Amino acid sequence: MFPIHILEGLIAFSILFLGRSCLSTESDVACPVGWTSFSSRCYFVMQSLYTWQGARDVCQGLGARVIEITTADENDFMVKLVDGVTFTSEDKAWLDCTNIGRSLNDWVCGPDDHELSYTYTNWKPNEPNNAGSEHCMEMYGTGIWNDKSCEAQNLAICESK
Repeated sequence: MFPIHILEGLIAFSILFLGRSCLSTESDVACPVGWTSFSSRCYFVMQSLYTWQGARDVCQGLGARVIEITTADENDFMVKLVDGVTFTSEDKAWLDCTNIGRSLNDWVCGPDDHELSYTYTNWKPNEPNNAGSEHCMEMYGTGIWNDKSCEAQNLAICESK
């Protein structure tokens, strides 16, 4: 016979393992209430407008980060996610990339300032152009990317793993 604490541990482990395997698949994860799952990440659209740094701060406060889009599928998902969320005429949202202190086409992303992955981009024609000191990246509700003044007001979409 197993000692009772070993048996309790095995039962707890089985419940935890079964619970996780029922809640997640390779493409979806269990997300907190109000968050949406896509490709092993959870996403949340903030119901306010923020500057680029404000968006970073509010997402960090949730234990997340502003979205960084790396595939066409993820870009398409973001278009669906912001569909109907209207704070601006084009439902613009910040992307976690900037070229502050860098050249026009030298973009870095995320809190670690890694280089923008050029395996997938979706820039508007003739963008980025740095017109009027545009050093932060936004996404239109159509999925097209644009460089924008970091002080503009856009939606914040947070992502977490």
